[in-house]
Amino acid sequence: MKSSADMNFAGEILRRLGPNSQLIDAASGQAVPAEEVPGLIRGFAGTFLSSGLRPGDRILISCNLTPSSTLAYLGTMYAGLVPVPLDGRVLTDSGETLCVRTRARAVWTDEAIQCDWPDKLGVLHLKGCPDGRPAPSLAPAACAKDDLAALMPTSGSTGVPRLVMVSHGNLIANTEAIVRSQGLGTDERAMLILPISYCFGASVVHSHLYQGGSVVFDSRFMFPDKVLRAINEYGCTSIAGVPTTYNILLRRSSLATVPLPGLRRFLQAGGALATESVTKMREIVPSAAFYVMYGQTEATARISCLPPERLTQKLGSAGVPLDNLMKGDGSSRRMRPARFGSKGRRSRWATSMTLRRRRENSRRAGSRPGISAPWTRTDTSGSRDEKAIS
Repeated sequence: MKSSADMNFAGEILRRLGPNSQLIDAASGQAVPAEEVPGLIRGFAGTFLSSGLRPGDRILISCNLTPSSTLAYLGTMYAGLVPVPLDGRVLTDSGETLCVRTRARAVWTDEAIQCDWPDKLGVLHLKGCPDGRPAPSLAPAACAKDDLAALMPTSGSTGVPRLVMVSHGNLIANTEAIVRSQGLGTDERAMLILPISYCFGASVVHSHLYQGGSVVFDSRFMFPDKVLRAINEYGCTSIAGVPTTYNILLRRSSLATVPLPGLRRFLQAGGALATESVTKMREIVPSAAFYVMYGQTEATARISCLPPERLTQKLGSAGVPLDNLMKGDGSSRRMRPARFGSKGRRSRWATSMTLRRRRENSRRAGSRPGISAPWTRTDTSGSRDEKAIS
């Protein structure tokens, strides 16, 4: 399959960055100006390559809610390397096991994170931000759409996480579908309280930067009012959360008394949120659209989205498939689309692109990644009405 720099997902993000594409750490107040973001992504890429790593090598990336973690993650991909984004605690507790399983050749951590096992395993341990930046001529590594872009931990994993193989084509296709489903513009600014080691958090970063927007990182959600104040302070237009996020906002924050005039949308996935909570959120902040979504790591991130204008009529629904996805029942290998009003068991979804579906494990860690059929099994049941609302 033909390779091209245009298929490098991080390279495509870099090309689409705009004058609003800042990365801001709300906890410290520090910001990476938009004009410096491209150079820092290239800087990480150049640092990784100059350390002896080569395209296709895997590198464990410690992911905290900071701009530097995102820059390292994107720089890895820009260089044609394969990031394995991991929460800092997972890296500390299970990093050695995952390094062996994935045959990673390097580990990147923030300066604040300490781990001694890289030396024991004989892998590179890279820390902090690059000191210098390469010339602007450093181009993104050429990739084919099916080339492995990242190994993403599954959100439902306990203990040592399982990893899902995601290609550059997967990321481009899913990100563009998310942008269309949410109507994201070039002036968007996301409030991110989810780590990019979680596919939902990563998809928020991807979609907003892909549109030339910006991201505010805030690690202080244990004090939810600080996050609400930061939304207003930094002019955030979106906030993404799982059910626990919204339950905390409803029960332990001043959401009802803190106006959020600039917020345009709440994004909710990561499990079913009680319909009463969805209704309450809409009552408290009627000016912001509430997007109920369904996703899986194996499907890159998002699978379906309920249009906010239909939320009242279809409360409790998972929404419609994103516009480059299909839904079919599991009754045959041909995967005929489910009919209106029908109920299908073990439904499957797929993008229009070939998807990688095999999970990485200890036995296959060193094997060449395989391409499976473009369907992924969700093992869920559902129905759809005359407007294809599930």
